[in-house]
Amino acid sequence: MYQKTPLVLKVLLVLLLLAVAVLSYRALSDPLARLSSGGSSERISLVGMYRLAGDTQDHPLREDTAFDSSVPTTIFFQGHFSRAVEPNEAIILRINNLRVEMAVNGKTVFTFGQPGTHPAFLQTGGSVYTSFVSDGISPQDTVTLVLSNAYTNILPTAFQDFFHDMHAGSEYAAYRQILNYYWMDIAMSAAAMLIGLCMLAVLLISRNGGGVSRAQYLYMAGVIVSSGGWFISGSPVISLLVPFPAFNEVLYSLSINLMSMFFFLYALTFVKSRIRNALVVITAILMLAITISTAVQWFGMADLYAMLSYHLFFILIVSVVYACCLLRELIRLRSGEMRMVLGSLLILPLGAIADMVNYFFGFYLLSVGYRVAFLLYAMLQLMLMIRFLRRNAARMRDYAQMENALLQSRINVMLSQIKPHFLFNALNAISALCLTEPIKADAAVCKLSSYLRGNIHALEAQEPIPFQQELSHVQNYVDIESMRFSHRLKVEYRIGFDRFRVPALCVQTLMENAIRHGVGGKPEGGTVCLETLRENDDAVVRITDDGAGFDCATMLDATGVGLRNSRFRLQNMVGAEMDIQSQCGAGTTVSIRIPLQREETQ
Repeated sequence: MYQKTPLVLKVLLVLLLLAVAVLSYRALSDPLARLSSGGSSERISLVGMYRLAGDTQDHPLREDTAFDSSVPTTIFFQGHFSRAVEPNEAIILRINNLRVEMAVNGKTVFTFGQPGTHPAFLQTGGSVYTSFVSDGISPQDTVTLVLSNAYTNILPTAFQDFFHDMHAGSEYAAYRQILNYYWMDIAMSAAAMLIGLCMLAVLLISRNGGGVSRAQYLYMAGVIVSSGGWFISGSPVISLLVPFPAFNEVLYSLSINLMSMFFFLYALTFVKSRIRNALVVITAILMLAITISTAVQWFGMADLYAMLSYHLFFILIVSVVYACCLLRELIRLRSGEMRMVLGSLLILPLGAIADMVNYFFGFYLLSVGYRVAFLLYAMLQLMLMIRFLRRNAARMRDYAQMENALLQSRINVMLSQIKPHFLFNALNAISALCLTEPIKADAAVCKLSSYLRGNIHALEAQEPIPFQQELSHVQNYVDIESMRFSHRLKVEYRIGFDRFRVPALCVQTLMENAIRHGVGGKPEGGTVCLETLRENDDAVVRITDDGAGFDCATMLDATGVGLRNSRFRLQNMVGAEMDIQSQCGAGTTVSIRIPLQREETQ
C-alpha cells in the first residue's frame, strides 16, 4: 500500500537537489576546473594551382572551387601551406573515401587509401579524420598532392572537405573541436541506439506486448537501432570514436540496408489489402539481394558501398509502394489511435524517400530528410507512449478495484451462507436427531462441518475451482437443508460434464435460492434439478425448480445480493453468461454458459 512521504523528507530532498545543482555549476564554471587542451589547433589551407587528369591547363585553388566527385576524378595540386607548420606539429585531414598522396619538396610525407593499405573487400580506407606529424613545413616548401576518388557515389563535397577542413596544431584540441561541431550526430545516434536497445530489453523481459506483437517490437527496435548506426557511421566523427575505418564503412552500408528491411517488415504488419502478397515477394527479393551482396563482399568479390546506388534505387521504389499502401490503410482506419500510429510511421518513408532522391540529384548537401522525419516520429511515439502508460495506469486502477469488488463479493457470499437463522435451524435439527437417531446426528455434524470449512476455503480462493469441488460443497449444503425440509425437498443431479471451473460458491448460491425462495415458497415443497452438459466449446450449468417462481420484470429487485454477486463473479472470473427464466407459480430456470479453456476442450 502506498504511504505518503513525510513533508520534512520532501523539503530535505529539494535542498539536496539544489545543493547538487549549485556544486555542479561551480565545477563546470570554474576556469581552473576545465581540462587543459594540451595545445591549440587552427585551420590551415593550401595555396596553389591544381589540374584535373586529362586537362592540360592549371587552375588556381580558391575557397569556392568545386569538384565533381560523381565521376572518376584525379586532382594534381602544387602549391604551399598558408602558414608554417612547426616541427612535431600535427596536420589533421578529413578524408572521405579518397586516395591521397602528399609530398613536400619531392619527399612523400603522407599516403592514404592506396592499394595494399586497407582490407581487400574495400576500395579505399574509408571516411576518416586522420593526421600525421610534420618535421616542419615552411610556406616556401613546395607541397604536391595527388587526390582521386575511389567511389563515384561518395559525398559531393568530398574534395572540397579535404582542401578546406585541414587543421594544424594539437591533435587533441583539433579532435575536441570536431566532436563539438558534430555533437548533434552523436546525440541522435546515441538516443536512437538507447531507445532501440530499451525496446529489445522490453521484448526480452515481457511475456506480451500489451496488444502489440513481439514481432512488431523487434522490427521497430531494428529500425531505430539501424537508424542510430546510420546517423553515426555517416558522420566523419565516427573515426574518432571507433578507430576501425573498414568496420565503419561496412556499418554505413549495412545500416541503410537493415534500416530499410526492418521498416518494410514492420510496415508489412499493418497492410491488409490484396497487395500484401506482392509486398511479401518484393521484400523477400530485396532481402535476398542484400544478403547475397553482403556475402559477396565477405569473399572480397565486390564492395557493398560501391553497389549502394543500385540498392538505394530499388529501396526507393519499394519505399514509394509501401508509403502508398500505408496511406491507403490510414484512410481506411477509423480508430484514432491506430491512425496516429500509422500516421507517425508514414513520416519515416517520406523522409527516407526525400534523402534517396537527393542522393541521386543533389538538391541539398546534408541528409536531413530522414533525420527530421526520425525526430518527428520519435516525438509522436513519445506522445503515444505517454498515452499508453496513462491508459495502462487507469487499467491497473480498474483492475485493483475489480479485485477488491471480487473479494468483497466472496465475503458477502460467504457471510450470506452462514446466517444465524441457517445455523439455528441446522443445529436444532441436529439436536433433535441426537435423541432419536445419534448416527444420523453424527453424519449431520460432519456435513455441517464440511459445509462451513468449504465456505472458509471459498473465501481464500483467488481463482475458479474445479466443478467437482463445487459440487461436493453443494451436496453438503443440500444434505443439511434436507434435514429441515424433510420430504418437502427433492434434489436431482444430472451431471453429464464436469471438466470445467467455476467461481467458488456460485453454483451453491444458486441452489440455495432455488431451495429457499423456490421450493421453500410452496407449502408442498418441490423438486430442484442440477444439470450439467457440454455444448460445443461451452459448459452449460442449468438449475431448475418447480417452486414459487417470480415476476421477471422485477427480477433484479427480487433476487438479492447473492444472485447479483454470482452473476458478477461468473462474468469477470470465467467469462460466463447467466440467463434467468421464471414464471410465478411454475418455477425458475437459471442457465449458465461457461466458455471452456483450451486444456478443458481436449
